[in-house]
Amino acid sequence: MNPLIAFSLGIILFKEKFFKLQLVAVGLALTGVIISLIAFGSFPVVAICLAVSFAIYGTLKKKAGADPAASIAVESLLITPFALVFSVFFMRDSIIALNIVDSLLLIGGGVLTAIPLILYARAINDIPFITVGFFQYISPSMALIYGLLTGETPSDAQIVSFIFIGLGLVVFSIALFLKVKASEPTQKT
Repeated sequence: MNPLIAFSLGIILFKEKFFKLQLVAVGLALTGVIISLIAFGSFPVVAICLAVSFAIYGTLKKKAGADPAASIAVESLLITPFALVFSVFFMRDSIIALNIVDSLLLIGGGVLTAIPLILYARAINDIPFITVGFFQYISPSMALIYGLLTGETPSDAQIVSFIFIGLGLVVFSIALFLKVKASEPTQKT
């Protein structure tokens, strides 16, 4: 859902232009999402909250246009007091039980988490929001592939949903390729 929200925000807030072929891609992806929602069987409150909050996060990042590393550093500083309070009150026993290796792995996990966030912030600044949003379908697609490779069996609805989303990604990629091709200057020999 997040890529669809981001696509809409890119058009509405950032006045980004799109090709008709990109709209076809969005229609395919939307069909996949609707199939997934129907198969889910109830209103996906958490999924919608996550999609909306991450789209708002991306919108604020794009509007700010700040240096990616600096913005992540500021975000980390802002969230640190809350994380410390949470850790002291809810995870005190777990933290006390950590050995040096676990502590280093925990710190390293934080650093590794920052890398994709910095890259995301960089992408938000450099490419259209509708493109950034739409390519967020890559992560769940990779999760599906990983699940298939490790022996998980998706439901029929999940397979159909991901076929539509996958087709949407392919069509969107073709649209981007055609856009780049059309904007290249022709060379005269």
